[in-house]
Amino acid sequence: MLPTESSTSLIYSDVRARVPLSRRVAVGAATAAALLLFGAPTRAKTQHSQPASAPTLVPIQPELFSAGGALTNAFADFDKDGDGDLDLFVALRDKPNMMFRNDGGHFSDIADSLGMAWGGRAPHVSTNGTVRPCAADVNNDGVIDLFTANYGPNGLFLGRTTGAFDDVSRAWGVRLDGHYDTCAFADIDNDGKLDFYVNGTVSATESFRDYIYHQTTNHYADITPSNIIVLQSSHGAQWADVDADGALDLALAGSRADATHALLHNTLPPLAARRSLRIRVVDAHGHATRAGAEVRIYATGTNRLLGMRLVDTGSGYDSQSDIPVHFGLASMAQVDIEVTVPANGKRTTTRTRRVSPGSWVGKVMTVRG
Repeated sequence: MLPTESSTSLIYSDVRARVPLSRRVAVGAATAAALLLFGAPTRAKTQHSQPASAPTLVPIQPELFSAGGALTNAFADFDKDGDGDLDLFVALRDKPNMMFRNDGGHFSDIADSLGMAWGGRAPHVSTNGTVRPCAADVNNDGVIDLFTANYGPNGLFLGRTTGAFDDVSRAWGVRLDGHYDTCAFADIDNDGKLDFYVNGTVSATESFRDYIYHQTTNHYADITPSNIIVLQSSHGAQWADVDADGALDLALAGSRADATHALLHNTLPPLAARRSLRIRVVDAHGHATRAGAEVRIYATGTNRLLGMRLVDTGSGYDSQSDIPVHFGLASMAQVDIEVTVPANGKRTTTRTRRVSPGSWVGKVMTVRG
């Protein structure tokens, strides 16, 4: 249970002064500083020499992917139709968005047929656009959903097993009309339901406020603490468990002179913070090549789904990451972990049974998939 609205300002404390200089990032124009904070701190940086001969890169369906006249902002890749191929949602600022269905390496734009072409914003309005799509299983049904941070009303679309999407933006209370740059999902209170952050555009002449939304039953409530509302953050945003206490912390970046980088500690009570599990998915060689993999946890010995996360290496605006997926848990009871990797038209699934979350407090569990 989160504190009441009047006390939420205590949830996040600014810890910039306590971060070693080696892990602080100066923020210039709309950077990915939030993400840089959470690069694997134990892995030394290495210099990579150029190969003797550069690989040849051949355009894929240039008639589809090279269409001009629009400003591309961000994309999200996941196996939308469960056929073992990663599909692609592309956000555009001044034209319809695109949902590319991947059929064995051949792509088709099906956004319009799914009702996703405009992402919740008004069609054919030149000042509107989708800046950031975020893919996540919002309602714990095992199907990927999409949120679109827009210039114009934001959109929330719940995926169905049929492949269609339902627009629940207004019903769930997130259809804000304004200018928004990025979104980031996280279970901020470890209750098993995904909450999220969306930040407003900040420029020299205007400032749209940021929001932290807490999920209740089929609805999101604004619980943004006052100390976050006053920050002039924009574009860069990332959740990660910086201090390994089990609760997700928040890093924000911005481009204005008064938008210094903020690292905000989640002061969730220790017992609640411990109710979590972090899982990193790697390939057989231990490399983080499993973008688009789906991680599900079940009550041990059952098919009762407790949650699903997507291995997403690009959730920070203008940035990439290798951050473990994070599950908040209602209890510390054992769980079964299922990892599904879509690749080359196949979906390969592995299960790790009878995992005790208490054994992984303060640590990251690595699963090869």
